[in-house]
Amino acid sequence: MKIEEASELFKLIADPNRLTILRLLSKKLHMYANEMLPDLSCKQSTLSHHLSELVNSGLLNSNKKGNKVIYSLNIGKYNQLTEFLMKVDRLNKKDNPIRVVDTPLVQKREKQEKLPTFLL
Repeated sequence: MKIEEASELFKLIADPNRLTILRLLSKKLHMYANEMLPDLSCKQSTLSHHLSELVNSGLLNSNKKGNKVIYSLNIGKYNQLTEFLMKVDRLNKKDNPIRVVDTPLVQKREKQEKLPTFLL
């Protein structure tokens, strides 16, 4: 991931509600917007905007089911952003090797991928 792309993603997730959305979806495989609302400090219309921006950035996937949309974390993009953070951390700790903490696994379809701990 290039610095410019990472910078844009960090700007996007700087909002507390957007970070909460990512955290919620890191704990569940998928959610409908109305399931997220109780944990957020925004109205439905604002949530729709946040979700749209996160989908457009590639951090979330969306699939329409009937008249509702179900959202899930795009694990690949999420991990790219995390790897970028780990590289930055490595630069700051040249003399100290990174000690990667075991992260919880989230099963997505048939495969499992590690999720970073910073949103858990």
